[in-house]
Amino acid sequence: MPAKRASTRSDLHPAVRLFRSANPRGRDQATNSIDDGKLADYIGKTTFQTVAGDIKFGARGEWAEPRVLYVQYRGIVGNDVDQFKQAGKQVILYPPRFKSGEVQGPFQPIVR
Repeated sequence: MPAKRASTRSDLHPAVRLFRSANPRGRDQATNSIDDGKLADYIGKTTFQTVAGDIKFGARGEWAEPRVLYVQYRGIVGNDVDQFKQAGKQVILYPPRFKSGEVQGPFQPIVR
C-alpha cells in the first residue's frame, strides 16, 4: 500500500483552510482563544486567501462577494465525463467578472 501523502496548505478545501488559519491545534493564533465570540469576530474581520480565491464574510455571516455561477453547458453528447474538460463546454454567464460567453438559445432538443 503506498504511503499517504501529507496534506499541504494549498490543496486543502477552502473551509478547512479557513478554520485552520483561525484555529490551529485548538487555539487561534490571532485571538489565542477557543471562545466562539472571539473567533467569530476574527473571522468576520479577516480576508482569507484560499485556492478558491479570497474569502471574506459580511456583517450577517454571508460571503461578502457571492460565488454563485450561472453556467450554460454546450455541445454535450453522451455520457463521457472528459468532454467537460474541453474549452467551451461550460460557459460562464454570470457574474460579469467571470463571464466567458453569451447565452445561446433557443435550446436544441436532446438527441439520443
